[in-house]
Amino acid sequence: MKTTKNIIAACISAAFIACSTMTPAEKAINEKMTAEKTWAAVKNKRFRIDVDYATPLGRRTIAMTPGFSLKVAGDSVYSFIPYYISTLSRTQKAEYGFYFNEVSYDYHTSFSAQDEAKVAFKVKNTKDTYTFDLLIYDNGKAEVTISSLNLKEIRYQGRLVE
Repeated sequence: MKTTKNIIAACISAAFIACSTMTPAEKAINEKMTAEKTWAAVKNKRFRIDVDYATPLGRRTIAMTPGFSLKVAGDSVYSFIPYYISTLSRTQKAEYGFYFNEVSYDYHTSFSAQDEAKVAFKVKNTKDTYTFDLLIYDNGKAEVTISSLNLKEIRYQGRLVE
């Protein structure tokens, strides 16, 4: 009885491993499709970046709770990202952040030979003027650097999901 259970468990494990592994050709096709979807989203100015980590200037990286994102839809920018302030003793979340829905301007996109896209734009609202510098890789990973007139620069890391 015990031997039968072990054989069944081994067969299930082998089937699971066989289904979950990709051949190098399948992996290359998957990577190419991811890159094409990423570049199409960037070129069409229709993408969302879910941010997972924040790095305030001169401080350690902070793991963020899920749900924070930056969305670009045409000329509109939807930002729902907290801002972390750096003090001498610790890094803490400020009561304010980059929470707005505004129209962007000075929007520029460039693609490099290293399989990355650089996107830069500005957003102005009644509180401040923000400069966004995005570095988006062909695998969907992204870095977002935000600077403003009134706040210290901060960098976020995440992934492109749309």
